[in-house]
Amino acid sequence: MLKNIWLKTIRDNWRAIAALGLGVGALFIIEAATYFSVYPTIADRLKAEAQMKPLLSTISFLIGPQVDVTTLGGWFYLEVFSFVPLLLGIWALMTATGITRGEEGSGAADILLTTPESRSSVLLQKWLGFSLSLLAIGIIVWLAIVVSYLAYNEPLDLAASLLAALNLAFIAWLWGCVGLVFAQLFNSRGVAAGITAGLLVTTYFLNTLVGQLDSTRWASYLSPFHYYTANRPLASGFSFDPLSFMVAPLLALAFTALAVYLFTRRDIGSALALRKANLNPTARIVPLNWHEQMMGSVFTKTLRDLRWPTFWWALGLAAYCGYVVGLGNQYLDVLKNGLLKDSSIISKMMGNMVTVQDFLAYTIFAYVPVMIAAFAITQIAGWTGEEESGRLETLLATPQPRWQVLLSRFAAVVVASLVIVLVVGLVIALIGAAASVSYDAGKMWSALLSLLPLTLLVVAVGYAIAAWLKRPGAAVAIVSVYVAAAFLLSTFLNPIFNLPGYVNSLSVFYQYGTPAQSGLDALSVIGLSVAALALLTLALFGFQRRDMAKG
Repeated sequence: MLKNIWLKTIRDNWRAIAALGLGVGALFIIEAATYFSVYPTIADRLKAEAQMKPLLSTISFLIGPQVDVTTLGGWFYLEVFSFVPLLLGIWALMTATGITRGEEGSGAADILLTTPESRSSVLLQKWLGFSLSLLAIGIIVWLAIVVSYLAYNEPLDLAASLLAALNLAFIAWLWGCVGLVFAQLFNSRGVAAGITAGLLVTTYFLNTLVGQLDSTRWASYLSPFHYYTANRPLASGFSFDPLSFMVAPLLALAFTALAVYLFTRRDIGSALALRKANLNPTARIVPLNWHEQMMGSVFTKTLRDLRWPTFWWALGLAAYCGYVVGLGNQYLDVLKNGLLKDSSIISKMMGNMVTVQDFLAYTIFAYVPVMIAAFAITQIAGWTGEEESGRLETLLATPQPRWQVLLSRFAAVVVASLVIVLVVGLVIALIGAAASVSYDAGKMWSALLSLLPLTLLVVAVGYAIAAWLKRPGAAVAIVSVYVAAAFLLSTFLNPIFNLPGYVNSLSVFYQYGTPAQSGLDALSVIGLSVAALALLTLALFGFQRRDMAKG
């Protein structure tokens, strides 16, 4: 598989293909088992549909258009198809920026371009390998969906299941192609990937939030996720819309063409010059600007690189949280009517909501922690990408201890995470005051600040895994699958099945707890912090002994 560029790209990604394909496929199989355990008969499903209908209509700003949960396909859209695009999209953009900007950082692109391959051919072959890798993940997911139906003798429409899997792959493919464009505009792979990931999160919430009001519904058409959610071929009541289905792949091809155009017109190793160079420069003494001053250490340089990713992530999460807080009073009454007081699946998952605080605790802090974990995954990918591209070798050639390099990078992530949390908290406070929403500010800030040790634990897990793997990039796929499984376990499976404590303890989100309802849990914060420090120590030890050339 080393005879041409696109085959080598596939070979380099086979571990991620297997991990993500099997991991996401396992989510569908687990959800199928959950569905038929809770609703073994048609009568049970009809009852659940009647119970869920008011609630699903109310929280459509979280999950998209309402679906019929009397079928397995509808349940899949409620539980899996709603958040998996974020997971696959982040992997796609990290991979796409890695095969371009990442390889330029290591100098591998310079060597490749000395071969009799044109620039456009090099980029297009890498893009083809990336695209086929994503297609392979989609096929594995499709097979898992088929297995889920056949295992329980459910009527299966093979074409509809294939279209559902392709729809999922296409939206992730689009974000990978967007990442290709940003890789031409920024010198750092981490910056390009971070900005793309921030846009992904922002447009995801743009679709689900603004589509709820007639006055702003037009803005949802600006989000690619609007067209993704318009096609739900496995759910009853949703007809296949070929125009919406083609939006993501057509946009992906357009962004690919733009990336090729930009790639063929810039210097390797540098960003595209947005203005013409001055051919008659005049010698003058100019003081260093803040960008240059922040290049003096690993810590400050990482902060500089994180400024735009941090901005976009903070913007997306703040917009979502602000919207939820602003409408808290309006939604609470509807939720009270939609939540039954018996043993329904909804009451098990969400509990009995009495106050706005209960509403905010679920709608914000059931989802924001997994978004923060996704931000942490992008930081893991940035670190492993620099090692695999060879950029760390250049840095380690300077007189800096290895432990200092790793700790400086980790400290910069701490600062970026703190900024995101503070921005989200200030937006909640401002909109809550403006909308006269009554909530417990102390508990809200406890829940927000408790996100910091959670984020750092996820980053430390990724660093520790990467430090001991021959190919550190596999840590991204491993942590991504773990985060998705932990989210599914703590948010959906545990409330339904009352899983034993030792199983729940495997989920970082279970360890995070419910500080928005119960207040600051000092033991939880200390436990997550101690685990993060222990794993960071393991990462330092592994990084100290690591042969950068051999892995």
